[in-house]
Amino acid sequence: MIDIDDVAEDEKESESGYTVNFENNQFTLSSEHFSHIQNKIQTVTKQLELKEKELADAYSQMLQMKDTLTKVLSARPEESINTASTLNLEDDHGYFGSYSSVDIHYEMLKDKVRTESYCSAILQNIPSFNGKTVLDLGTGSGILSMFMAKAQAAKVFAVDEADILYNATDNFRENGFDDVIVSIKGRIEDVSLPVEKVDAIVSEWMGYFLLFESMLDSLIFARDKYLNKSGIMLPNECNLFICGVSDTDRYDEILGFWSDVYGFRMPSLRTETLNKAQVEIVPVDQIVTDEYKLCTFNMYTCDTNSTNFKVEFKLNVTKTCIMTSIVGYFDSRFDNDNTVILSTAPNCPPTHWKQTVFLLPDPIDVNEGDLLVGEFQCSRNIKQVRSLVVTININNKTYTYNVS
Repeated sequence: MIDIDDVAEDEKESESGYTVNFENNQFTLSSEHFSHIQNKIQTVTKQLELKEKELADAYSQMLQMKDTLTKVLSARPEESINTASTLNLEDDHGYFGSYSSVDIHYEMLKDKVRTESYCSAILQNIPSFNGKTVLDLGTGSGILSMFMAKAQAAKVFAVDEADILYNATDNFRENGFDDVIVSIKGRIEDVSLPVEKVDAIVSEWMGYFLLFESMLDSLIFARDKYLNKSGIMLPNECNLFICGVSDTDRYDEILGFWSDVYGFRMPSLRTETLNKAQVEIVPVDQIVTDEYKLCTFNMYTCDTNSTNFKVEFKLNVTKTCIMTSIVGYFDSRFDNDNTVILSTAPNCPPTHWKQTVFLLPDPIDVNEGDLLVGEFQCSRNIKQVRSLVVTININNKTYTYNVS
């Protein structure tokens, strides 16, 4: 309901300058007064018309928002909103630019758990790759391509959009593999391999919390387009786990900092810190629950919507304490005659992936033998498809985190 006084508020003025006569039960106005009232009515009418148009526009926008929300909520699981494979290249330069730096490849190559796991999975199973055609997706420094060449693969296609590919090409030539390994610059979605199918796809696609960076999308694209029906995926399976952790010292160190920053309180930055997942190496002696497997990703069958999942979890408490966080990690399996498992669990040798820590805004008092039941939801961030949004419901409270 519109109040005329509110609409015409800017037009309010004293009427004391006009004389109103009342004779024979009739009001008589001067022509100037009458003209003034007419002008005021016209002004109010125009203002009312403008307000009605604004209300109509607002209502139309609300209907559009309702329609969009209804479509999103009613979409079938296979109708993924967006994937990394659908990004325009110009919108994805930041991602590939980060992998053009030597520093990041130095960090990954120094990770012995990572690199030696791939090396063992390939060189301890040479008969699986001898004489075969292989795609190395996201070749980076080229180390996996050279493992495959050493395993006597007939041809290896090393694909990468990042400029580090030029260095990889030099590495192939330097090590005498330039007749076996073919460098292909570009995204797998944009290039064409010189063969219709390959016998194996090897890729170190895993990100923090397994799914960060959404390289899984490109792997699925490559698998569906190029892998033979009897082809091999390396790795062939990945599993995602969580467990509970009690580390009050680290918790206070991270969050307590914002309570006294050179004498100032910064609570909003404390909130921002809580909303962002931390990537750290978690001391194994701080683990206070059994682990729980959230889900398994079969590299032969998973799809781009596998990133979005909701799982009920149960954590068996093994120690009476204050639980300060839930920690996520993964393993990757290379099943073959000689199976290799790459694990990023806290009780295994550390890797560059470390663990993903979800700090609890409200730490939980737990007792040995307790069973914590909750819900864990993961989804890709529709505004930044290479990032994740994680929601954890535990102890009757719900917390949301960005993995970015």
